[in-house]
Amino acid sequence: MMTAQSNLRRRLIQTTVGLWTKASRTVRRCPYRFLFHEMRLILFICGWLCTACSQKESLTVNEFAEKLGKAPHPQLLDARSPEEFARNHIQGAISVNMADGVAKQKVIETLDPASPTFTYSINSGRGVVLAAELRKLGFREVYALSGGLAAWVGAGYPLETFGENSGLTNEQFGQLIRSNRWVLADFSSSYCGGCRLLQPVLDSLEHQYPDELKIIRVELDESPGIIKEQKIEALPTLILFKHGQAVWKHKGIIKLPELLHALRNYAEL
Repeated sequence: MMTAQSNLRRRLIQTTVGLWTKASRTVRRCPYRFLFHEMRLILFICGWLCTACSQKESLTVNEFAEKLGKAPHPQLLDARSPEEFARNHIQGAISVNMADGVAKQKVIETLDPASPTFTYSINSGRGVVLAAELRKLGFREVYALSGGLAAWVGAGYPLETFGENSGLTNEQFGQLIRSNRWVLADFSSSYCGGCRLLQPVLDSLEHQYPDELKIIRVELDESPGIIKEQKIEALPTLILFKHGQAVWKHKGIIKLPELLHALRNYAEL
């Protein structure tokens, strides 16, 4: 299946070839008209073609932050739910509720398709989907944040937060991982689909090894300081600690047999 970027590239190539064919006929009839009219149009289309071919559909967190900081009039779109947006967001962001088509369309109608546009969500998912929709609508520069807010916070970039964080502090987390021999920390969010899929796996693991292994759940929205300290790049992320030292790390969903196999390479389970 072709991406929006690939479709745009194909259409621009077809347009450029067509214009060049037309120009070739024109130059035989009127060379001056070709030079002053057709050539300018061809160069304009070629410029667009270069932009489309070179634009990355998703940017790493550092690339995203750099482009956002340098853009003269950026449009920063938060593709999470209004509830998530109300708790925290990147400064200057506009809320776009992907679950409400009418509300989403009203926001899009206020945007300028010619201005650089940046999208993000809790992970990559909704931000990437919104970016693809905007490209189909003719937005010229659209960049999605790879890894979403998890990567943003993990890399140390700031969030505007509303209300007090109710989760673990960095000090409390440090005490927990040092006071238990084996600790499995689950860095997640209740708004992350993959995180919710992982919960039954962790519940089963906790039930099987209630004394040998302590499982700690760290919510992005409640404990952003720990996410930053541990340099989390994606949700969910699992880290196994032995007496406070990280010995194993896994990003993404994992099945129980695979998780047990990985943990048994380090812990006596």
